[in-house]
Amino acid sequence: MRKSIASVVAVLLVLAAVQAEGRPRRQRRSPARPKPTRADVAYGKHERNKLDFWQAKSGKPTPLLVFFHGGGFRRGDKSTIHHKILVNEYLSKSVSCASVNYPFLQHTGQNYLAIMRECESAIDFLREHASEWNIDTKRVAASGPSAGAIISEWLGCTTGHISVIGAFQQPKGTSILVLPFFGRRCPPIIIYQASPTSDRVHHPDNAKLLKATCDRKKVECVVWGTGKNGIPRPPNGKNDKQVMMEFFFKHWGMEN
Repeated sequence: MRKSIASVVAVLLVLAAVQAEGRPRRQRRSPARPKPTRADVAYGKHERNKLDFWQAKSGKPTPLLVFFHGGGFRRGDKSTIHHKILVNEYLSKSVSCASVNYPFLQHTGQNYLAIMRECESAIDFLREHASEWNIDTKRVAASGPSAGAIISEWLGCTTGHISVIGAFQQPKGTSILVLPFFGRRCPPIIIYQASPTSDRVHHPDNAKLLKATCDRKKVECVVWGTGKNGIPRPPNGKNDKQVMMEFFFKHWGMEN
């Protein structure tokens, strides 16, 4: 009797496994990426001087978030905005977005500042189209990871056209490409540093260095990390995208 019961149970388990295997597995779907209102718009002469623009629906000029991709100034693409920025969520809150490609070091004779100036021309281009694209030029954020962080900070400290900065993964080169241009005119900065202390390119000390400079220059700077890399985690279990958005909205005078 016990053997027959055991046999029945075994058969039922096999059937259940077969049925489960035959059913399609549920896959997590990432939110649909919105198509740009305007794609691959040329803002300069170089073939990489292109940007994508998502225009938020609003009856009045909207804040603008401008994203500069990372890649060590040698590679990368504007499509990676979706790795760091929830474009749909910004659009739903009446914030327009732009993502910018720019020439690399191999295109500029290894001249970093030449790349920065090309990115500045992207900001100038967006400002020139502010009326047509319904942009509030007084509320513009520059944001990006790694090389994009340095570009955003350089623009914020030199152009006067950036109202707030959001940096991901502050990289080496900060002391050479950012700090010499740093002053009290620099806008508020938020840095999210997820890299461990073993990351030589994005060592947490880079974020700490910029934070110390901000404190000395009386520039508002907030730095969040993982807790394990010597930088405290964001409060209330928030992630990098959430704290960035809240920081931008605070300095734009908006409710999140």
